[in-house]
Amino acid sequence: MNRVDEIRQYLADTQPKSNDGYATQDIAKLRSCCKRMISEYDHTIKKMERLEDHIILLNTILDDNIEMEAMEEQLKSKLTKYRETEQPEPLSFEELKGKADEPVWIADLEIPSCSEWRIVREYWSDGVGGEVDFEGGCESLLRDDYNKTWLAYAQKPRGHGNEL
Repeated sequence: MNRVDEIRQYLADTQPKSNDGYATQDIAKLRSCCKRMISEYDHTIKKMERLEDHIILLNTILDDNIEMEAMEEQLKSKLTKYRETEQPEPLSFEELKGKADEPVWIADLEIPSCSEWRIVREYWSDGVGGEVDFEGGCESLLRDDYNKTWLAYAQKPRGHGNEL
């Protein structure tokens, strides 16, 4: 028997024994170890519950953020629509040429009360200038006068008369 085995045997022989053969100190250590494991388990459960609370909070924040992003998109869309319908930009002459058979608001810059909706029939050019013709026998408007005496809009600007 080596020295380590002798010490183990001595310790086993000197420890008091309970009725079932286990040393009383071993039982006490086992109880202490079990209590520590239960405490660590309870502590781990509490950490997991706190983590679950954090996950719920994070999901709530993310859901709120998604809702906020959706609301922001709706507001941007409504603002864009408002700007387009309430204060639209005049069409470029190139855009106006592409509006054949579509209604456009013609703003008369010399006599604003003569502004009205017209349906574009066609644009023609003689190589030097050009004209836009409208349905219904309305007069043609000269390209050279665009931005001087008249403008065209896809939507009627706010503040103009002659409601459609």
